[in-house]
Amino acid sequence: MFARLTKVMGQPQLADAGCYQTVRSRIADEDNVNRIVQDWAGGLQQDEVRSACNAGEVPCGAIMSIEDIMQDPQYAARKTLLDMMVEGVGELPFPAPLPRLSETPGQLNSLGPKLGNANASIYKVLLGLSETELHQLQKDGVI
Repeated sequence: MFARLTKVMGQPQLADAGCYQTVRSRIADEDNVNRIVQDWAGGLQQDEVRSACNAGEVPCGAIMSIEDIMQDPQYAARKTLLDMMVEGVGELPFPAPLPRLSETPGQLNSLGPKLGNANASIYKVLLGLSETELHQLQKDGVI
């Protein structure tokens, strides 16, 4: 695969160079190899990199921003995001359970308890604070 990538980058000699012929040698000089690839990719638009890699049979994919993901038709078609109601906020998208299993599909039924829901139990039971101590810490702005 590295040989195909070097051809795509227009630098096939890198795969033939003694220092990059093996995976082990590329890992040993990983920072430099990454810099070479970054220099090449950094001079192109994302679509140009993807097209070049696809043409050269080099697996690749976009690094998507949240905005890209929200607008991507494949994410929508695969129902990768589920809208869930968040108290006091409204509906927000959350990742759907993956992988999707045919006989036991995952479900997202709850986002869990409200933040701070177990505070009283933790302060009183686990930490052994009295009601008076708890109120004083709240009054002092500690909790």
